[in-house]
Amino acid sequence: MAKFDSYDNLPQIFKDNNISFLPINNGEYILSNFDLYEQLPETKFLKTNIIKVNNKYTTISITDISSESKVLNTIQTFKILDDFLEDNDFVSTFSGKMRTDPFDFWINTKNSTPNKIKVNVKKVQCEIDAGLENDHFIVIIEAKNSEPKDFNIRQLYYPYRYWLSKTNKPIRLVFCTYKNNEITLYEYKFLTPDYYSSIELVKFKKYSLEQE
Repeated sequence: MAKFDSYDNLPQIFKDNNISFLPINNGEYILSNFDLYEQLPETKFLKTNIIKVNNKYTTISITDISSESKVLNTIQTFKILDDFLEDNDFVSTFSGKMRTDPFDFWINTKNSTPNKIKVNVKKVQCEIDAGLENDHFIVIIEAKNSEPKDFNIRQLYYPYRYWLSKTNKPIRLVFCTYKNNEITLYEYKFLTPDYYSSIELVKFKKYSLEQE
């Protein structure tokens, strides 16, 4: 079944009936009127930070950032992530598909009573675009080679819950978008670890790539 990472990707029949779903086991899903998506803030009038790209790296071209992996390479190579998180010495330590341990969480529902329900996850596969670590914290990044209006919180929440039980370091969550040589980074956090809907925007910043 498709992931439907943005509300616009949902089939019309789901929208008409106010239905969405979450994976809870391998090939098993729970359907309800979940409030799954987080709206991204408007960036049209956001100050743009210019990043000058030199010719030191011949294998990276700002005219050919055509995939999420290239976006991730760019924000690390040209220290965009360092600037955004105000830290450095990040090492790429994990990425790809991982299977969670069982966990439970609460999530808000739309226009119903009760307005939140408990979801029991057995073991599900989650995919992490990039994971980095330094002396101070762990970073989980979800990257998009586009500028969606919103995103499925699951993309950050499931990886967050996976690592929460495996590390004592603070976990920082970054959502990254790219379009027309502009990269925007958004940092989020969960105010309550077992509450999917407790997501909160910490900060966001826009960068424009220019060739030297």
